[in-house]
Amino acid sequence: RINQALGHPVGFANPLIYRPATEATFHRIVSGSNGGYSAGPGWNACTGWGSPDGAELLAVLRAPAPTT
Repeated sequence: RINQALGHPVGFANPLIYRPATEATFHRIVSGSNGGYSAGPGWNACTGWGSPDGAELLAVLRAPAPTT
């Protein structure tokens, strides 16, 4: 649905997803375990950043890329 809303494929999104400013586009999961790792604040091996917030992620994808 993100590709449809943008009108083009997102492509390789890892650089965007792992930018610290993008953390707010995910619902944090801070408790629980998968048997090997525990959830916690920020990125963790159990849940990653958490579950995506589609509307927030779409807003980030529509915004101009930051310049360095």
